[in-house]
Amino acid sequence: MEYLREERRRLPFFSLPALFLAAILVIAGYSLAEAAAPKGTYPQKGKTIQIIVPFSPGGSTDVQTRIIAEFMSKDLNTNIEVLAKPGAGSQIGLQALASAKPDGYTVGITNNPTTMGVYLMPSRKATFNRSSFAPIGLFVFDPEVIAVKADGPHKTFQGLIDAAKAKPRTVRVTTNGMYSDDHMAIVSVAKALGVQFAVVHFDGSAEEVVALLGGKTDAAFMGIGATLAHTKAGTMRHLAVMDEQPNPILPGIPTLKSLGVDFVIGSSRGMSAPAGTPKEALKVLEASLGRAMKDPTVVQKITGMGTPIKYLNAADFAKFWADMEKRVQPTIDLMMKEQGVKAAK
Repeated sequence: MEYLREERRRLPFFSLPALFLAAILVIAGYSLAEAAAPKGTYPQKGKTIQIIVPFSPGGSTDVQTRIIAEFMSKDLNTNIEVLAKPGAGSQIGLQALASAKPDGYTVGITNNPTTMGVYLMPSRKATFNRSSFAPIGLFVFDPEVIAVKADGPHKTFQGLIDAAKAKPRTVRVTTNGMYSDDHMAIVSVAKALGVQFAVVHFDGSAEEVVALLGGKTDAAFMGIGATLAHTKAGTMRHLAVMDEQPNPILPGIPTLKSLGVDFVIGSSRGMSAPAGTPKEALKVLEASLGRAMKDPTVVQKITGMGTPIKYLNAADFAKFWADMEKRVQPTIDLMMKEQGVKAAK
C-alpha cells in the first residue's frame, strides 16, 4: 500500500474534467485541420473519365467533344476517353449515360432538342427523362442548315420544295437520327409548306454527309459544323440556315424565316453526368469545361467548324434545358400527331 501511494505521488495530477477538456481540444483541433485541408479527391490519379457521344464517330458532335476532351484531360491531369455509342437516334448512348454509375467517371453529351426528342416521344419508350441527367455545361449552338450536293439538281431552297411538291415522297432528305433536331426541322418545313419528303434516318451526321456526297440522297438537314468544310471545298451548297439572323459564316445564305418558314432550330450541345453524381465531381468538371470554352485553341478549332461558342454553366444549362423543352413541345406534338399518338397535355 505504501508503494502504491508513493507511485501516485510520482504521477502528474490530472482531474477527470481536465482530461475530458484535453480530449475535446485534441478532437476539435483534428477536425479543424481536416476542414482546412482541401479534399482534392476527384479525379483520382490514374482513373479514366469516359465521355459518351451518342452519335457515330466523325460527326461534328464527336469531333468537338474530342477537342474539348483533349483540353480537359490536360487541365485535370487525367486520361479522358471519348466513346461513340450511336444507335436508335442517340437513344442507345443516352441510355448508357443515364444508367451509368454516378461516380463522376462517366459523363456524356446531351444535345438538345435531340435528347428531349427521345424521352418526350411515347413511342420511344425511354426509361429516362430530364431529371435523369445532371447538367455540367452547354458549349455550342450549331444552327441547322439545309445542304445539297454542289453539282446536284437542286440549286435553291424553292427549287427543292418545288421538286418535293411535284413528286411527293421522292425527294430524299436526311437526319442524324429519328426525332432529332434534324428530323424536327424536316417535319416543320414539310408542315409549313405542304410538302412530303422521303425521310432517311442515320445515326450521325458523318453518315448523312457520305450519303449526300455519294448521290444517294437529295438534301441533308444538319448542323453547320458537319457541312462547312464541304461547302468550302466546293462539294456542297447551303440552301438555307435556320437561325434568327443571317449567319456571317455563310454569306449570302438566306434564313429559313426569310423564305417563309418561321422556324429556328439547331443543336445545342452540352455535357451532362448521370443524376446522383457527387457535387464535388460536377463542380470540377463544370470548372474545367468553363476553362476549355475560354481557351484560344479550343475556341479557334470549334468556331472554325462554323459553330459559335455558347457557354452556359451548370445552373444556366439546366434552366436553358427546361425552357427549350417547353418551346419544342409543339413540334413533338406534331410528330406524335403524325404517328397517330394523342398530343401531350
